[in-house]
Amino acid sequence: MASPYEHGRKGGGSGCAKGCLGAFVVIVVLLVAAAMIAGLYIQRLEDATEVRNQAIRDAGEPATLADIDGWIGAVEDENNAAIPLQAAIDAHHEPSNHETLMPFVGGKQAQLKPTEPISEELRAEIEAYLLQEEKSLQSVSEAVKLSACRFPLNYSMGYSVELPHLAGLRSLQRVECLKATYESELGKSEEAVQTILAAARLSEATSKEPLLISQLVRIAMHAILVSGLEQCFNRTSFTSDRLKQIQDAIQAINTGDCIYTGLLGERCMFMDALSGNTPLGEFGLPSASWGPLAWRNRVDQEYGLEMLDEMIKAAKLPPEEGRALSEKLYNEADFENRGRLRQFLTIVSDLQIPSLGRAMEAQARDTSLLNCAVSACAILRYWQDRGTLPDTLDELVPQYLDKTPLDCMDAKPLRYLHDEMSFTVYTVGPNRKDDGGTSPAEGEKITETGDMLFTVQLRKGAGV
Repeated sequence: MASPYEHGRKGGGSGCAKGCLGAFVVIVVLLVAAAMIAGLYIQRLEDATEVRNQAIRDAGEPATLADIDGWIGAVEDENNAAIPLQAAIDAHHEPSNHETLMPFVGGKQAQLKPTEPISEELRAEIEAYLLQEEKSLQSVSEAVKLSACRFPLNYSMGYSVELPHLAGLRSLQRVECLKATYESELGKSEEAVQTILAAARLSEATSKEPLLISQLVRIAMHAILVSGLEQCFNRTSFTSDRLKQIQDAIQAINTGDCIYTGLLGERCMFMDALSGNTPLGEFGLPSASWGPLAWRNRVDQEYGLEMLDEMIKAAKLPPEEGRALSEKLYNEADFENRGRLRQFLTIVSDLQIPSLGRAMEAQARDTSLLNCAVSACAILRYWQDRGTLPDTLDELVPQYLDKTPLDCMDAKPLRYLHDEMSFTVYTVGPNRKDDGGTSPAEGEKITETGDMLFTVQLRKGAGV
């Protein structure tokens, strides 16, 4: 017969078991309810995403990686500049002398000032190198005659897409500008014009690639072109007709759409990565569509897509307006300006958005530098026609320019300085301060001080 103590112990154990069971049931119910709420919330986000994607497509933009090929469009081989450009890249070789002083293709030591004569020794080295690059240059000449360019990129790889052509294109642009500089030094202005026009066309080789890195390379090739043009204008004279031809070519590539095009692809990659269609390779993360934090990834995706939508809207604006709006978006998205919960929910977005937010400054700088080059062409045409330099850029309107060119870095007109035989058109640097048309001092970065200049020293007897 069991003792009262034993009965009490058994009864107590039974009550404890019932209590634990009840707590377990409550926890299960709460978890199921939370899962149902999360599921309903995710489904709501999915529905909203479908509506957004359709609206994006209706606007003529790609919404996912699967849309990109159709958005770019097919290009027939006989009209595809990418084929001869790839041949040019394959035939290209960097200078064997790593200490070369040849401009554009040399290292940091090869800083040839536009007004600095090229020595006989350096001329001989440039001539030999251009002869070595003859096959590559010929392929570029063939490519720029074609009206379309599409390299065979596998966009379905998302952040892991391979882009082996980008470095090669930049190298080709450097060689073209070296060639134009050399031709100008020899007084071969007609040859230099054709090389400049080829470089302008070459700079647009990635214009249809909706990838931010491709568009940043496009911007870099524009900058190389502007630097080459400055070298040419300081070494030989061009007729007014040829200057107009160059001006039109520069204006044609000054579309201000580099970052807009790049952000379209970034949105597609972000969308597919956080939907689990492609790995988040750029961040070293696996597919984000499954696992216990799938709901968090979906919230992260929604936030990132909203930010990308706003950035794309900013990129559609004129560069000076887009830069200001992107700064506002960047400040709002700053990690320190948000609560801990939002920081937890938007981990991947926080890795992506800041770098994209800074891209609009690159667009503003690109447009401003191209505006400087266009203005320099117009000023030289004015000088060719009238034998004197304009006192202000406004004097170029409307005969030589449609409107006074803008500095997109601070939304003010480009700055212009001149004396009797030289002029400088410039844009303020990223510090957005007018440093009076001075370059950064030695050892200082353009982000800290100094302006971005286009200076031309006129030659006596080369005007009217």
